[in-house]
This record gives sequence, C-alpha cells and structure tokens, in this order.
Amino acid sequence: MALTYSLKYKKLNLFQKVILEKEGEVVIDRHSFRLKGKGAQDQGKNIYFGDIKELFIKNDALLFSTFSKERYVLSGFSNLFESFLKDFVRIRNEYLADNLFMKMGML
Repeated sequence: MALTYSLKYKKLNLFQKVILEKEGEVVIDRHSFRLKGKGAQDQGKNIYFGDIKELFIKNDALLFSTFSKERYVLSGFSNLFESFLKDFVRIRNEYLADNLFMKMGML
C-alpha cells in the first residue's frame, strides 16, 4: 500500500544552490519513496531509505541528503506535514528494523 502526499520539493547542490524546484507529490512505499512532479511525462526520482545519509526536520520541511551527495528539501504540505512525518518515519523505521535485524530471509 503506497501513501501519497502533495508537496513542493527542491534539489540542492553541495553549495546549497537550488538546481531543481518542482511542485508535485511524494509516494511512499515499503522500501523507497518517489518524488514526482506534476504532469504525465514526469517519471520522478526514486530514493531508497537505505540511501539516506542525513535527515533533518526544520520549519515544516524535511531536509535529507543521500550518499551520492544529493540534497533535497521537501516542503509545502499545507496542514498535512505532521501526518506525512509520522508516516514517513514509521515506514523508514520499519524498513531499517527489517534490514538491520534480518526479520526476513536467512537467520
């Protein structure tokens, strides 16, 4: 079951300069989430929870960076930011628990 939220997101370079700014949605799955812009042609960017290096919450925005040096700012959730944050952190924690403690697979 995928969860979907409307948002605005920015992609930043190493010097905090905006490379890409879009309005669209985030689709959260069990192992990853997809940032998609508006429009049928936009396939979006799939980011796995295991690729997230740093995660910050600041002024109704979620900031994170990946191991491949990409930085993103997710904002513009209107009044659904807390709901998004609860779902995002819950699913990410479940993913980390499954992979760190090997609940599935060989024991």
